[in-house]
Amino acid sequence: MVEALCNNMITFILHIALTFIGISYLYWTILAFLIAIIYYIVRLRPLTIPKNPKNWIVKKYIFDYSHSLAWLSISWMFFKMWKNGNNGNWFTWGLGIIALLLFLVFSFGFIQDRMEMKRLRETLMQNN
Repeated sequence: MVEALCNNMITFILHIALTFIGISYLYWTILAFLIAIIYYIVRLRPLTIPKNPKNWIVKKYIFDYSHSLAWLSISWMFFKMWKNGNNGNWFTWGLGIIALLLFLVFSFGFIQDRMEMKRLRETLMQNN
């Protein structure tokens, strides 16, 4: 009962927020899909190289794929919302949670990489 109420409330809030400006879920789907394609083609590269090669591969996959996969997941979520008539089910919300987790992983990796680059620059400046 509580789960159904929360699910309906989240669906209602998402519906109000997205359709308040008059844009259909189909257009949000197309926009998110185009952003996913753009981030897949134009990839961010890590600036620092880890000492362990295993970490380099993980960092490369995070930078190359997590951001575009998050946008693709959001696109699929909006498509399911459009197809089901604004009714979200567990699969739809699962896609949203996956997208949020992928964004968090990408953000954490991006911030960590930039902080490591800043630390290396400061070390280089102190040595000179």
